Amino acid sequence: MNLNTNPYNWRSANPSIFYGQERQKLSEAMVSRLRKGDSFGITGGRKMGKTTLLRHVNTNLLKEAETSIKGGLLIVPVLIETLSLPPMTLDEIFLHLSKRVELGCSEFSSRVKVALPTSANDFSRYTQELIRSIEEYRVQIIFLFDEIEPLLNEPWGRGFLNLWRSLLTDEFLSLHLTSVFCGASEMYKTAQDVGSPLSNVLDWYELSLFSVEDTRSLACLPCSYEWPDQFIQALHVITGGHPFLIQYLMQSICDQDVTTWDNSLEVAKKRFLMEQRMQFQNWWDSFDGSTQGVYDLLSKKHSLNLRDISTGYGINPHRKMSILAHTGVAILDNDKVTLSICNNLFIEWFSQNGIVSITPTERDSVEKLLGSVELLMRKALLNHFEQQGYKSNWLQEHFRSNRSDDLPNLVKRVGK
Repeated sequence: MNLNTNPYNWRSANPSIFYGQERQKLSEAMVSRLRKGDSFGITGGRKMGKTTLLRHVNTNLLKEAETSIKGGLLIVPVLIETLSLPPMTLDEIFLHLSKRVELGCSEFSSRVKVALPTSANDFSRYTQELIRSIEEYRVQIIFLFDEIEPLLNEPWGRGFLNLWRSLLTDEFLSLHLTSVFCGASEMYKTAQDVGSPLSNVLDWYELSLFSVEDTRSLACLPCSYEWPDQFIQALHVITGGHPFLIQYLMQSICDQDVTTWDNSLEVAKKRFLMEQRMQFQNWWDSFDGSTQGVYDLLSKKHSLNLRDISTGYGINPHRKMSILAHTGVAILDNDKVTLSICNNLFIEWFSQNGIVSITPTERDSVEKLLGSVELLMRKALLNHFEQQGYKSNWLQEHFRSNRSDDLPNLVKRVGK
């Protein structure tokens, strides 16, 4: 028996095929909180469903705008798909944003006659004047940035983030301007880096793999067919619950006789490994050598704890665990701090193609050894000075009691 239609298309994001209980809750929360002044940072590995989430949020914001306008609230969602933008300067980006805002507002108000900004720094002035000029409504402008990496990778990327921090924390604009920044690797670093301009301004969420029940929903509901439990379990084990992989396999399987799903699933798996293996190669190449080494060890042991990784792979073991989970090739249990293998399709690719580019412990071992050398040198120098009759605080006392121009003499003495 064949299905009448095949709703799956792995090449494009479709907000109507939006499943996963946690994602649905997140989408609802974002729609509600964006209109109230909260902003978000959404991270997730490649093809983890960030674009689908953002388009789903945008669709619901547009529906919300149709009803809220009756109560005097003008919601202006602006979806920016950065991958479709031509190369721009920082000033040109903010001019583009201004034109999109003006277009959204003009549909509801004829009073939009504010001079467009002449530079990125002028965007704050423009937005404030625009909001104040629309007296008949309270205005809430919501920017949705999809795949923010191309902008962050520009020479002015840091300035872009700095400007947005200023906008989102401005006393007036913070009441009328909110934003969502979606991305993979660079956004993940922004979330982890306490020194990033937006790290403590946004509420951060990371998209995770689908559960078995989420996998069932994505496999059954779009095509209106109740697949047997054996099929759902097999699909979840092969994909690890990665939504992109589920949709790829489902697109192939739904073109075949559904009663022969076991054979169709195997054919679809082999087809992916033959035709789309570069997808996994790109994932693998995004890992540094030590993270590749952690996965290599994980593929042999199937489960690792923090101590396993700390012992063999040096500094930042939790970050290595998070990167693998973030990409969708492993599952991280934050409570137990354990990493478990998943995604049999990636495991099979790795067994044939995965090459650890450098000795996993090389970089971390060098840094660890240099730290040990520094500590030993400090101890040796302290012992030497103590044997010469100096007290442990002699250097501080020296500069308290002597003039700074005596420094050259001190350097000579240290040189001996």
